[in-house]
Amino acid sequence: MKEQNQAGILLSRPAWKNPKRGSLSILLADTLLVLLSLFGTAQCLVSAFSLSVKPLFLSLCIALFTFLFLVVFSLKRWRLPFLLALSAAYCVTAYFLRTYFLQGFVLTTNQILSTMSAHSRFDFPQFRVDLPVGEYTNACTIFLAFVLFFCRVIYAGPSADTAFGFLYWGQPLSFLFHWVSRLHLHGLPY
Repeated sequence: MKEQNQAGILLSRPAWKNPKRGSLSILLADTLLVLLSLFGTAQCLVSAFSLSVKPLFLSLCIALFTFLFLVVFSLKRWRLPFLLALSAAYCVTAYFLRTYFLQGFVLTTNQILSTMSAHSRFDFPQFRVDLPVGEYTNACTIFLAFVLFFCRVIYAGPSADTAFGFLYWGQPLSFLFHWVSRLHLHGLPY
């Protein structure tokens, strides 16, 4: 009697299916989302504090390492060895470029402090730079590439583990930095 009264399509019981992580379209979507977040963060930093960088080199670093991180995070079995190798390469590169890295930090800090001094009632100190003036752009570019390396880990890790996961970590960090820099530039109290 019950079977005679049923009309329409018979549906099976609902089931939760995990998405396939090996899909090229998911990797492409994650790459585009992380690139958007990283370029937003980099542009906020560069434009808010008028940093002199080489945009082509910085863009290539962002694009190359974003794709590399997403590929590494999408691997299940070999993730840890690849991350250790990538961390070792980062440390070796930081050691060989330590002068540019440290002087880039000082130059970036000086520029941020001078911009904040110009737009507030505070006088911030300036630190000594031990590079020729012609090397300032290279040092700032290398420093930003190294700083954005850590942002890639923050943005790419959740994105590779969960679809659109970077929205939980990457975008709020980017927006937070943007609004904090805007507050400093307009002289609003801390």
